[in-house]
Amino acid sequence: MTERTNLTVARAVREGFARAVSAPALLFGIFAVARLLDVPSANLSLFSEGARAVIVWLLFWSFAYGGAIDRLARGRPTRAYGFFAACGGHLMPLARLAVLAIAGEAAFLPIARASASTDLGAAGVAVALILASAVLAFARIRLVVEDRRSAVGTVAASIRFLRRNPSGLGIWIVFALAGYGLDSLYGFLVPSSAVATSSDLKVRAPQEAFLAIHLWLKLSAYAAGIALFQSRLAHAGYTAAPPAVWPESASAEAIANAAPYTAR
Repeated sequence: MTERTNLTVARAVREGFARAVSAPALLFGIFAVARLLDVPSANLSLFSEGARAVIVWLLFWSFAYGGAIDRLARGRPTRAYGFFAACGGHLMPLARLAVLAIAGEAAFLPIARASASTDLGAAGVAVALILASAVLAFARIRLVVEDRRSAVGTVAASIRFLRRNPSGLGIWIVFALAGYGLDSLYGFLVPSSAVATSSDLKVRAPQEAFLAIHLWLKLSAYAAGIALFQSRLAHAGYTAAPPAVWPESASAEAIANAAPYTAR
């Protein structure tokens, strides 16, 4: 077994960017499907969006996270059949985790709205959301990489990991600040009064570009978290499930399973 190296926050972030850059098909594929279904690449929240938009967003990512995390953890192309096999294999546990996320945010929503009336309260809400986002992210990572099935157990395992490895929170703070900076830059370049339509290329082009960058930051953040997790608890080449093998054609399987033929 190859000796493990405990990554620092900076090295984990660099590794995350490297893994995300090495998977361009993952980025372009998820971005194309997300835009086709009109699912935003950036995180949605019940604080700013309706419940319906958040549910659609979580359902989409409950399917996509499995294949994306599996690809980034393996560090090699898994092709379409490997990607969709991982998506389907982890769909239900990730969906249960999404239900927990919605329930937790709905319970926290009244408290957050009451606290956000002051600057100190708003800062506290922002910190709480970053902490919750980090817990959910590492829960998804552990669920896929370790092939877990219990959403509650995975959240508990994520909290234990972050308590023993605060570098995970550092990674999420770095990417949260990067996302905030990207949103601020977009607001500066594209006035809020502008309306993005398919005919308005001056608005549409930067909007799509910033959504693609948001997605790249998301994948880089998960790749950095995966690299940190693998450096602390996993070994080289550690992944959850065995490589997906594309099945034989129906005709080949029928011939292989047919009853023995005796010549007469």
